[in-house]
Amino acid sequence: MIVQLRHLVLNFCLLFFSFLSLQAQIKVNSEVDVTEYPSVSFDIYNRNPNFKKETSYDFFKIKNLNEVRIDSISMVQVSDTINYSKKNKCVLILIESINNEQRIEQVNTFFRAVENSLPKFVNPGDKIQIATFHLWQDNKRIINPLHTNFTDDIEVLKNAINNYDASTNKIKKPVSEIPGAILEGIDLLVEIPENHPKSILLLSEERTNKYSTQKTFVNVIKRAQDKDIVINTIKYNRSDYRQHSNPILAAETYGESKVLEQSSGNLKKSNPKKQQQAEELITSVINNVVKRSKGTIARATLVLDNVYGDGSEQQILVKEINSPHSNEFIYNAPGNWYFGQFEKNPFPTILISLVLIILMILIFRKIKTKQQANRLKSLNEADEQNKNNLKQRAEIESQKKEIESIKKLEQQRKDALNASQLLETKNRNEVKLIQKMKSLGNFPILKFSDSKNSDSFEINKPNMSFGRDKNINDFHIQNSNISKKHFIIEFKSSSYMILDNNSTNGMIINGYKLKSSPLKNGDVIEIADATFTFYL
Repeated sequence: MIVQLRHLVLNFCLLFFSFLSLQAQIKVNSEVDVTEYPSVSFDIYNRNPNFKKETSYDFFKIKNLNEVRIDSISMVQVSDTINYSKKNKCVLILIESINNEQRIEQVNTFFRAVENSLPKFVNPGDKIQIATFHLWQDNKRIINPLHTNFTDDIEVLKNAINNYDASTNKIKKPVSEIPGAILEGIDLLVEIPENHPKSILLLSEERTNKYSTQKTFVNVIKRAQDKDIVINTIKYNRSDYRQHSNPILAAETYGESKVLEQSSGNLKKSNPKKQQQAEELITSVINNVVKRSKGTIARATLVLDNVYGDGSEQQILVKEINSPHSNEFIYNAPGNWYFGQFEKNPFPTILISLVLIILMILIFRKIKTKQQANRLKSLNEADEQNKNNLKQRAEIESQKKEIESIKKLEQQRKDALNASQLLETKNRNEVKLIQKMKSLGNFPILKFSDSKNSDSFEINKPNMSFGRDKNINDFHIQNSNISKKHFIIEFKSSSYMILDNNSTNGMIINGYKLKSSPLKNGDVIEIADATFTFYL
């Protein structure tokens, strides 16, 4: 009963968040064409990659806060001839890797299938990353990237697969933390600066550890929708399979959900038949991710009733049937209000127009006579005012020069005083921080080594820089992979912090590529072939 109640609550939250985040999933994607008015045409963008016909929408004209249904509708898909399989993409492949006898076949099959598929879907310029996942490791992370960066180098990807050993996984439980793994994957994709369509391919048994999961599929779907990331899934499908994953994960993020044919899953090696099937599905799904990220565009044409070419503001509401998606937009009818009145009420409009024309002629004559008198008076006043302005301008310019000279001297005095005070304050603060560093014990040591050199650096100031340029750094490092000013170590309060100075090669701290991180005793910083170890 408790489990059923939990599922009910989760499904309600999923529907609620989906409604909030998907309101913008359809929108008018072009200006409204009114050349054939009262027939109007416009493009509708739908985030769903599957084309929706006119029977999938309801159209309403908003008039006096009432919705009036429009029945005369036609829609055609805007043709798209692009070969999306050749377009660049950013894909994270998440492979479930469990060191359990029940999963040896699955792990080997998926790894071999990915390796063989790489040449079929990796294009120059793509960003591909392969990572494994299982359960939480050290309560810090779930996924384990097999190589450093997203890449289009097939050999790098193959080597990463072949160098991975699933038997090193100490956790042997036959379930995985799927929601948490996908959320970590989304965060990885968000960090990629390239503007490629981004997606995740989940290769797993889709058996979630429902008793220890820290994240829900509601969080996953909401996060993926917010970041416009497509999630695709391929399930291994063992015969003793139990569903612990959310079946609408792919559908709600506009991805594809595939299932391999069922097997016992007890082989101690790759399953050749399922491997071939997995290769075909992996290739098809990944080559389709760009297209599924783009959505569809349809040209809608509506024929309106009881409307006039009066230039008035018109409001149209589009609702997608059986979904929360909607879009409301405003356009202006052709023509103008005046001629629109002729169309609605011709005889009263003509009579009123004649009266207005006579009144305008009389008013115009009176205004013109008064303007001529005022113009002559203004010319005389302007001549006198110009004489006074010239005299005042000369006096003001003289006063300005004198004031500017005084201000300049005063500013020079202030600048000199401020510079002296700032230097004194900086030196005083630095002395205090050094005293605090000493109070914690010996100064920290940063040991360095690469293929050619080794050295040790004492961190004896609160702010010390490291880099290749000896003129701008506290410590000079002779290594071509190190930037001119690569990183900084700061002491604040009672701890040390390392900060990347927008370097070319970045930093990998304890296995993670980071821009900044607190430093603890024994932390290892890697920059290409150079290694730094921090000791307190």
